[in-house]
Amino acid sequence: MTPSVPPAVDFGELGWGTHLCHFYATPQDLLDSLAPFFRDGLEKHEYCLWAVSPSLTTEQAAEALRSSIPDIDRHLREGALEIIASTEWYLQDGRFDGVRVLQSWQDKLEAALARGFSGMRINGNEDWLNDDLWPDFAAYERALNEWVRGRPLIVVCSYPLREGAIQVLEVAKAHQFALAKRLGQWELLETPEFRAAEEHARYRELFETSHDVIVLLDAHGRILDINRRA
Repeated sequence: MTPSVPPAVDFGELGWGTHLCHFYATPQDLLDSLAPFFRDGLEKHEYCLWAVSPSLTTEQAAEALRSSIPDIDRHLREGALEIIASTEWYLQDGRFDGVRVLQSWQDKLEAALARGFSGMRINGNEDWLNDDLWPDFAAYERALNEWVRGRPLIVVCSYPLREGAIQVLEVAKAHQFALAKRLGQWELLETPEFRAAEEHARYRELFETSHDVIVLLDAHGRILDINRRA
């Protein structure tokens, strides 16, 4: 079921294994979303990682959260919240390597669980991304979309809305949900690709666990699929 998002964004209903793209028009829209996102995670003893926009220093990012999370300095000291530059996280020598980035998320998650955190929530800001890098990054986003499933992880990828930005539709296709502000209201939408994947997963579960014999044939009587019972 698609979580509902009121005007003041509430991420409390997002479950583990969620991968969401977040479109924002202004820096304030970005902070209006991320402050409750990280506050909710810290209250639930989740490890939080923020890969911030190149337009912000890590100190400025921490300061922006301070009014919403008064004890943010304690969380930073204790390592419950980590703020890093997005270019430092995603790029090495100006190159993007999706396999390396995905492995880095895996390493961070394993370390967080080993330290006793209940899971991890991530925000990665894609303000550094350009059209030339998009094909490789889109492949990474699709791989990330599959990887988050079944893991104690919530990932929000933030994309600025600006002239010449990556096509919104292409971004949304690589995520389960899309969050955007329209007419002053935040809306959370489930993408068609995710709905189709969910429906296919439910079908496969019913198909494989049925006590009845199920055999799918083509028009010529050739077997296309067969369940375990058969």
